[in-house]
Amino acid sequence: MWSAAASFDPLQLAPPRLASSLPVAEKSAVGFAGLVGSTPRMQQLFARIAALAPQDTPVLISGEPGTGKHHVAQVLHALSQRPGPLLPVHATALPADDLARHLFGQDGVGRDGVTSVTAGLLERAHGGTLLFEELAELDAGGQRCLRQLLTASTYYRRGSTQLRPITVRVLALTSQPLLPLVQRGQLCAELIDLLSPQWLDLPPLRQRRADIPLLAARFLREVAREPIELPGPTLLQLLGHPFPGNVRELRAVLHQAAQLGSRLEPALLASLLERPRPACEARFAPGTPLATVEREMILMTLAAVDGNKKEAAALLGMSRGALYSRLQEYTAQARAAWRASRLDSEPQPRAAAAADAKAEGATPSR
Repeated sequence: MWSAAASFDPLQLAPPRLASSLPVAEKSAVGFAGLVGSTPRMQQLFARIAALAPQDTPVLISGEPGTGKHHVAQVLHALSQRPGPLLPVHATALPADDLARHLFGQDGVGRDGVTSVTAGLLERAHGGTLLFEELAELDAGGQRCLRQLLTASTYYRRGSTQLRPITVRVLALTSQPLLPLVQRGQLCAELIDLLSPQWLDLPPLRQRRADIPLLAARFLREVAREPIELPGPTLLQLLGHPFPGNVRELRAVLHQAAQLGSRLEPALLASLLERPRPACEARFAPGTPLATVEREMILMTLAAVDGNKKEAAALLGMSRGALYSRLQEYTAQARAAWRASRLDSEPQPRAAAAADAKAEGATPSR
């Protein structure tokens, strides 16, 4: 049984809007710059983010809905130390002509003869970052605007003859596979060529189940006013669920569950989880350890049969005893991850805190 103290907060979630500057972030075994993950895939992603953050090159961020694309974009901008703001571009909501005006601005003269100036996003985000939402949904006009932005170093306001520098960095998000759109002629291949050299692909939660205990600890601490208990069967239920909504779904489910009681029993969680019977989907990179492949297949099969261990064992061709043994092992591993995260967040003993305060010339609080 796990207990989550309300004060525990090993990796504070970044707020919806990050400041334009952020101290240098250190990568740990459980996260990086507010992002949580201990799996090799996530640790590789963190290293890639750290390498790309100080650059000026555009970045394409892909991943299923709910995997954290906006959060990664915020971290990239914050760690870049760029002086300007991060501004979203909702290009799919605007016709091409309006999008050009929205991006580049416009000079004009009204009916009363008064000159009016409309600053575009390029001016408002001067020195900062523009975040294009849902690249896959851009129409031809929107794609032309983005391609111009990526290939030019200067621009004109519409109606103006004054040349202005482009000082922003471009980030683009997509929740859809792009290659089929290019093959069907819906997406410009040149646009993908401009963006793809710096491409961050976020894995779905079902491909990094080992991170679920860490994420659960994070999300419960966001809302819990008292300790929350996660019994072993509840943990296995979380580990086996396919989470089609990814991290966003896990967060929403745990936030709801935390409002309903201090002990999260499987029956309570089952009422909040979506219950699809997923088709088997497993993608493993060459060199993936066999133990990891086995764990993923067991948990995926268990989710597909709604937790029926007898049916899962039969489908997997193993005895129920062997299945129970594996599940106990996975529970123990998850508990170890949970306890490790708690140790990282333990407050200093009073004596140690007093010694530190004395060394700094301060008076410890009582």
